Parts: sequence; C-alpha cells; structure tokens
Amino acid sequence: MRKVLSFILVLILVLSVSACSAGQDSSSGGQSSAGSASLDTSEYSSWTKDDWESATEKQQEAVVEKIFIELGEYAMEGYAEEYEKAKEDPEKSETLKEAVDNMQDTVLQYFGENPDSTIGKMIKDSKKAIDSEDLLGEETEK
Repeated sequence: MRKVLSFILVLILVLSVSACSAGQDSSSGGQSSAGSASLDTSEYSSWTKDDWESATEKQQEAVVEKIFIELGEYAMEGYAEEYEKAKEDPEKSETLKEAVDNMQDTVLQYFGENPDSTIGKMIKDSKKAIDSEDLLGEETEK
C-alpha cells in the first residue's frame, strides 16, 4: 500500500513537471465552456480551462480520480484495484484526499500555464513524463 501512496505523490510531481514543460510549447485552440450541469465527467479529456472552472467541486474530484486511475494504470498494472483498496482504508483514504486536493491544484497550475489546452493534453504530457522517468526506482517498459 505504501507503494501505491508514494506512486500517487509521484504522479502529482510528474503532472506538475509536465505542466511546467507544456507551458513552453502550448498550442492554441479551445472549446467554449458549458454549464457545470451539462459537463460530463466521463468526457473529461476534452475539458478546457473554462470547463474545469465551471465544474462543481464534486465533478472536479471525480475527474481527478479518473486522472489518477488512468495515469496509475498506464504506469503500473493493477493500480486501479490498489487505489480502490486504499480508499477503503481510513488511514490511507485521508492521504488520498490530500492527493486529490494537490491534483486539483496541479490542474489549476497546468491551465494557468496552458490556458488553451485540455486535460487530455495534460494527461498525454504526463504519460510522456512517465515514459521518460524511473518513477519508483524500477525499469519502465512503455
């Protein structure tokens, strides 16, 4: 379990780094914002800064959890199952809540540096960073 929690913290770091590096080669072109009631959290990869800002806190948390699971599974097979187990453990669920809060800050930072980007682009940049990093001191094969 400690490996999963440390991986979550590493993901936050990777997203922060990718947010900074993506700001240097940001591309333009965005979508207009929809009201938070019409935002679909299953289509989060197309969310823009306006979508993120108009989403409710509950919608943002749902998207952050999906980002965690998507990137976690990309980097480590079985991550989603470990994440769900960690949510059931009262001690670990508090750490996950802090990680969600940090990830929300990271998304805001990303959009601050890349206002015309999408969450999908942030995830793509994060996957590139995962591929180029030895996140847990192990060999990565992506």
